[in-house]
Amino acid sequence: MIWRLAPVLTMILLSCSAETSGGDCGESFCLPHDAQLLSKRTPVEDFNLYQVDWNGRRFVIYEGNAPN
Repeated sequence: MIWRLAPVLTMILLSCSAETSGGDCGESFCLPHDAQLLSKRTPVEDFNLYQVDWNGRRFVIYEGNAPN
């Protein structure tokens, strides 16, 4: 199932910016205007988890760096 979302998420992250998306933004990405950012969690300091609702589907975006 997650493999189906990968192209969509890649498109979201590469094609938008705060100036053009009109949607909610994380630290390094912005969502399309019709997507809703439901929550942001930071379980540890090197990554964030965002819960998103888009077109009636909910999913999580991981944003962060793997520890060195």
